[in-house]
Amino acid sequence: MRSQSSSIIEYHYWSERMCSELIGDNEKNRMRVSPVSVGVPLGPLTTSLSLSRPVGQLGFASHARMLRKAAKRETVNLERLKLGAEPKILSGTSRLVLSSLRTEGGRDTGAVTLYADVTTAEGARVAVCLFGSATNVRDFTTEVPAWRRFGWTCSHLRGVTELLLAGANAEPSQSPDSAWWPDGQPTPEDTEELGAYAATICEGQGTYFDRGILPWRRGYTLGQFDNSEWLARIYYGAYGHVRTSDALFDAVLVGAPYWVRGALTSWSAYDADSIARLEANRFPKMLRPLIRLGHRRP
Repeated sequence: MRSQSSSIIEYHYWSERMCSELIGDNEKNRMRVSPVSVGVPLGPLTTSLSLSRPVGQLGFASHARMLRKAAKRETVNLERLKLGAEPKILSGTSRLVLSSLRTEGGRDTGAVTLYADVTTAEGARVAVCLFGSATNVRDFTTEVPAWRRFGWTCSHLRGVTELLLAGANAEPSQSPDSAWWPDGQPTPEDTEELGAYAATICEGQGTYFDRGILPWRRGYTLGQFDNSEWLARIYYGAYGHVRTSDALFDAVLVGAPYWVRGALTSWSAYDADSIARLEANRFPKMLRPLIRLGHRRP
């Protein structure tokens, strides 16, 4: 029997601006109503739900259903992704690694990354690189403790500035797409380059010598959502053999999350205890207690 904590669904990330915009645009196109109010038929009556301030998990769940409906025609599920399809909206269920996005010298950008390294039903390896605002992370802090502030951070190479700032700057913007496309739609060559940069940032930030393969060994990583559902707007897609310093991908998809949800137990913070457990789980059972002893609290 499943425990209650493993069956209750929580919303761990929620972009009110993006969610309201998507539902509002759909309703505006279909019914010509205000984008901040959605008419919901209840038998012979119609009521209106305000999208400006959802209350509690019930409010998030209700609005998420509206999002699914509004985005149904444009949404592609990651498992059924065809390479080169260039989805506008992508849904998936996977592990997501949450990191605080930093620039040179470890300076905080106010953004976070949510990163998934997945294999599709066709066997393609795909990197999903989502850039969002730290203010949209719910129920826990995105402050990185001092002992987790180490490793490589991104420099201001061509195209990287947009990736570093888009997640935070798009949230309060009246024209959020301009944060992602400040100079208009990128060329295919630019898109391929940006895809490689995005994957390098998401999988490589915080690397320290050869310790970057496992996310809890990287600096500035906060934790992981296991087996969590998510919905995202995709702005760039790079296809073919996209190479980073540590990996080769068949595709890299870059965008921003609408929401992330999962069971209460799906979140694992990278604190000293969980890191010791994650390291120990890589070894046979008889060796795990010894491995845990080797990982002391900082």
